Amino acid sequence: MNLYLVDISANSPTAQIVQAALRRSALHAQGVEVFSPDRIGKTALPLRSTIFVLVSEPALSMRPSGAPWVPCGSVSLACALAQFHRVYLLRRAEQSPLSGIDCVAYLMAGVAGVADDKALLHNGAVEAFLNHVSQRNREVAMQIAGRSVAELNKVVTLLEDWETRLDGDPTYDPACWRAAWAMAQLEHLRPIQGPGERYSFEKLANTLNMQQAMTGFQLSPSDLRKVIAILNRYWCGDSDERADRGRMPEFARQAGFPRVPPTIPGLNANDAPKRLYDSCRTLRITNDLQAHEDAPRCVAHLQVKHLVVEKTHGKNN
Repeated sequence: MNLYLVDISANSPTAQIVQAALRRSALHAQGVEVFSPDRIGKTALPLRSTIFVLVSEPALSMRPSGAPWVPCGSVSLACALAQFHRVYLLRRAEQSPLSGIDCVAYLMAGVAGVADDKALLHNGAVEAFLNHVSQRNREVAMQIAGRSVAELNKVVTLLEDWETRLDGDPTYDPACWRAAWAMAQLEHLRPIQGPGERYSFEKLANTLNMQQAMTGFQLSPSDLRKVIAILNRYWCGDSDERADRGRMPEFARQAGFPRVPPTIPGLNANDAPKRLYDSCRTLRITNDLQAHEDAPRCVAHLQVKHLVVEKTHGKNN
């Protein structure tokens, strides 16, 4: 098995964790070769190699001034490698985990797995990743270990909850998703003071639409008023505290929508919310009941039609 790690040094904390995990495993792996991000891009690797990529950047997407969102360097490299290899994203335990929506986005980009680096030290974790089959028949699968398991389950639970508790016309559900996606990117939703009720749904809708340059989201004022009213009832219930409506960006993040939206190479950023909504609705999760409670594991399954770019190296990788 050709096994590689993309990190700044062979002596980094994550490199040492991966080496230790391999020594403890029952696979008798010969070790991992460490490449810097610059070097691996210039190296001809055997096809279908297994590559762990450390994502050390605090934010997974970047937005140069006045430009659209783009993936951070590590994610961009991982998605490019994933077209020819089996690629796993690693996150340091002291960093924020990948959100559930992040995981689904990178599954759509062909990434085979996501893990906290220290989760690999638990019994069975390395074996689960190195034996993982990321594509079979018309389905792709992602192996996940660590904190992102809870994040992914949070998104699935949210959509299941919406089926029964999101009031109003169900045809507004996709618009509610897109509005929550947009609001999560904002610190707060605070209309400018003026005549009338400051936190009326009309003013909140206008305030959110005015942020289109930042969020990429806009909806007709009448429809957006209805959407915000639906989300307000879901998150705030019968609260009489109108100022709570301005906290809906906070509630969106608590529900699992990331502050920094994931960027999928090859997919227009404005199309990402709808594509991710469709993917999350059809996602199937298999929890690994043998995993340690401190390092849960699951496999996320998605129909191959949701891939942004179909992988070039075929099935059963």
